[in-house]
Amino acid sequence: MQEPRAADQRFSTWTCRDLAQHLAKQGQVLLSAETIRRYLHDLGYRILRPVLSIASPDPDYPVKAEQLVHLKEQARRGEIALRFEDEVDLNLLPGVIGCWTKRGQQRKIPTPGQNVKRYGFGAVNFMTGRVTHHVGERKNSDGFILLLEQIVQSYCPGETWDGPKVTLVIDNYIINGCRSAVPCRHGQPSG
Repeated sequence: MQEPRAADQRFSTWTCRDLAQHLAKQGQVLLSAETIRRYLHDLGYRILRPVLSIASPDPDYPVKAEQLVHLKEQARRGEIALRFEDEVDLNLLPGVIGCWTKRGQQRKIPTPGQNVKRYGFGAVNFMTGRVTHHVGERKNSDGFILLLEQIVQSYCPGETWDGPKVTLVIDNYIINGCRSAVPCRHGQPSG
């Protein structure tokens, strides 16, 4: 089976619907996605997918989930400005997902050779969806602190802040527990 990109497609994995449409454009009879699926199955193709699982579920999850419900209610009432923070690894090398593969064969995906990594830090405003973010060369507490400074600046560009308490929900990733303080120019502790 030809790779989608080699067939001038804008995606890297065939779906049954996409393959049916591509074959029809090549002069073949237009078949349903289900017929394509059956043919692929008969030819020995399967969709192989990785299984994601949580290695150590948080025993305090029910309590934390209830706290999040309460925080969201407070944000909807305008009592707090609620943001959710997380980090992301950005890699030049492509991610690999499950795809149609002939039984007994292994699909190879060409890569640029050497990976280049960057790390994104971001926080989304629960009410507006607006994201504050930055990208750095390292995933460390300095990057997390820069994000905190951006958030403080977005709420308090001047000398004082009279708005609601800003609450930032973070995970327990080690860099989020740094001891460095972000200066709070509005006289209240940041949440």
